[in-house]
Order: sequence, then structure tokens, then C-alpha cells
Amino acid sequence: MKKLFSLLAAVLFTGSMSATMYNAVKVTSVQDGHLYIIERDGKALIDSVKNYIIYASDNYTKVALQGNERYVWLFEGNATEGFTITNNYRLTADPTIDHNQLSNQSSSANVTLANYGGGDSWWVTFTDDVALISLAVTDGRFIGEQSPGVGGYKAYASSNLGSNGHDFTIYELQEATGAYLATNVSTVDFGNVRIGDEIDPKTVKVLFGGLTGSVTYSGLTAPLSATGTIENDGDEITINIEPTVSGNINQTLVISSATDGVNASVTIKATVLEPVDPSAAFALYTGDLVEGDYVIYSDGVAMNTTVTSDRLQFTEVTPVNDAIEGPTEDLIWHIAPAGAYWTIFSAAENKYAASTGVKNKAQLLASGTDDKSLWTATKNGNGFDFTNKANTTAAVNAVLRKNQGYGFACYAATTGGALSLYKKGNGGTTALDEAAAAHKAIKRIENGQIIIIRDGKRFNAIGARIE
Repeated sequence: MKKLFSLLAAVLFTGSMSATMYNAVKVTSVQDGHLYIIERDGKALIDSVKNYIIYASDNYTKVALQGNERYVWLFEGNATEGFTITNNYRLTADPTIDHNQLSNQSSSANVTLANYGGGDSWWVTFTDDVALISLAVTDGRFIGEQSPGVGGYKAYASSNLGSNGHDFTIYELQEATGAYLATNVSTVDFGNVRIGDEIDPKTVKVLFGGLTGSVTYSGLTAPLSATGTIENDGDEITINIEPTVSGNINQTLVISSATDGVNASVTIKATVLEPVDPSAAFALYTGDLVEGDYVIYSDGVAMNTTVTSDRLQFTEVTPVNDAIEGPTEDLIWHIAPAGAYWTIFSAAENKYAASTGVKNKAQLLASGTDDKSLWTATKNGNGFDFTNKANTTAAVNAVLRKNQGYGFACYAATTGGALSLYKKGNGGTTALDEAAAAHKAIKRIENGQIIIIRDGKRFNAIGARIE
């Protein structure tokens, strides 16, 4: 492992602004054709909509803006008829994305991004320096938080004004003057990383204007380090991490110009985990299906044994280097052949994943021989399709799929996507060697030592090549 240094670098500012820059200033009214940031509880609304929920992020800044950031919105209209609210990143930086305009367009709480010109008009009503954003109709729905700590916003009926947070602070983008210094992100989060992993670096873009002195940056210590030459607006600092000890990392990268009296900072975070123990790990499996214990995964979640509204529910999981370590018993399914079919068995419940014989539903059954408990298994890319025998006979939706937030059940093949399987490993077997060749990295134990296999090569836990 190469020696780590905390970095303090100073370079002369020689570049100039490449485009107009903006600072965000708090306002108590909005105007046609102006750009704004919509903030609440330290997070700004961004162009991320999932399951009809629009989300906010704390990864934003209010200085040295280019106007095309994901959290910048264009307001068009007037105070009487309301304003359309268009994501300016989607409108300008990536115009190939058609869906960009905030919309409700229904009697439900769903929030969407409609095509430009197809969104709704919204009133922006200020009280005590904060704004209520509501549909421009009498008693219109308002943009409100789902619930504290849950994150995300929907369009709630006006009767919910007392229960769903809606007090937004609005910042207008105004052309920057004088010296300023900022970054394109306020937080860099490596997430969960493991000792011995080869971890991709992160970058921080430095934005500035009007500087007369030098720029310095400092503050990081092992296992973090920073490199990069900052000479022109938009140059990047590269952040590397090479952890050797488990635990939480929270450091601050400080970028400053002492001569001009301006600075910016970025929080660097990571959660360092111990190397994967193969006896507790489930590795991504893409070979022909064989009997074994698996985690059934799709779109950030794993199928669990809870049945709600005739659907098997799910738990959020985050695979690291194509492995899930130590899943709880309710996420482990034993998949085994049953003649021409397969069964999906939970030892935690002593029951089988099954259909109900009706489309878009699922259940747990005590019998593994009932047609509702039998599935055909077909490779689909790097995933698998499980098709239910009983539902196929009944000519109704029969493919085990995850459908957005509803859960796992027998849906049409066009719903969701193929399921990924993570198979329990048994260190030192040929199966792990084959998986190592097919995937980015696999960890296993040999003679009490952690071995990392990547692209067919073998390394020890600190990254040294083993011949």
C-alpha cells in the first residue's frame, strides 16, 4: 500500500471565468423567467422522482453556480395564474431528457416531471419568509414532506397542511460579483467500503471568480488523500481513500484564498467495513441455476418473508463488490429442483414462496408440491425469471417480479426486471474462483488469511499481489 499524505497545496490563480456565475440569494417573492433553489431542512429539491415522489438532496451549494445544476429550477408565469416550475438541468444541460416540469395532474398525491409545457401551474405563497407551493386552483394540493425523516415530497390535499411539512425557503440565482469560491458538491460520500477493496476515487470541482490571490486546499488525513492542480475555474480535486481500519470517516476538505478572504468546504464521508467473510457472504451468481441458499434481489432491495396486501415485501440492501454480507434469515431462500420445476423455500418461516393463482399476488405456502409453489427458472441476461406453474395454467400474470414499492408477486414479464441472485459462498471452492473471474472482486479465506481475487489475479488484504 502506498504511503498516504495529508495534502496542503497552493497554486496561483491564472484562469478566468469561463461563463456567467451566480450566487443564490434568499427571496420572499418569485418572478417570471428567473432561476431558483427550493430548499427545506438543509436539502434542495432535485430532478429525482421515483414512485411518484420527488426527492431533495443536501449535496448542493448556493455560490458560484452555473445555473444548470440539478437543484436549479426555472419559474415561468405570474403570481395570479401561477408558475410552471421546470428543472433547469434537464432543460439546458441535458435537453434530451423530456420530462422536466413539476406536475401533479391527478386527484392523487403523485408527483411527476412532465414534458416541458405539460406541467402544472403552482402558486408560491410566502409567509414569514418561507413559501407554500400549491397547485394554482382553489384548495389545490401542496408539495409536502411524506413524514419527518422519511425523505421525499408528494402533492397532498390542503386538509393535510398541519401534518406534512411544506415550509420552503426560496433562493434566487443572481449574477455573482466580486471574489467568490465554491465547489460543485457540499458532501462526498463513499458510502460503505471495505478494507482491501480497490475503491474508485471521487472528484470535487472548484468554481471561482474574481480572485487575485492563490488558492490552497487542506484538511484531509489518512486514509483520505487529495490531488489535483487548481489553475482554472472548473478544475477538479481528486479524493482517494485507502482504508486499513474499520469505522466511520468524517473529514472536511477546506479550499480557500487567503488574499481574497473567501473559502469553501466539502465534507468527506465513508463507512469502512471489515473484509467480507466468505462464510457469511452471498456473492452475485450468474451461472446456471443450482440448488443452494440465495438472496433474491431487485432494484436495491431483497425479497423478505413478510406478506402484505398479497405481496412479499422487501428490505433495502447494498451489495458491495457484488456481495451481500450476513443477510438476515428472512432474506435467505433455499432454491431447489422439484422435477421440472424449482421451489423457493424460507427456513425462517418453514414455508415456500408461492402464487395465489391470481395475477399480481403472492403468498407463503406450507406445501412445496402445490402448483402455486412450483416455478420454472430461466436465465435472463445476468438475472433469472421465475415463472409460476399455477398462474401459467390459469393464463394470468405469472413471473416473479418486484413492482416499484408494492413488493414481489406474480406480475407480467414486462413489469420490473429479471431478478438477481446472490448465492451463499463456501470459501475455497471452484465456484468462488469462477465467480472471481466473472466479477469485479471476491473475498475468501485461505489458511486463515483474507484473499482478494480480481480479474483472475490474487491479492492479500492490503493489496499486494500474490504469485
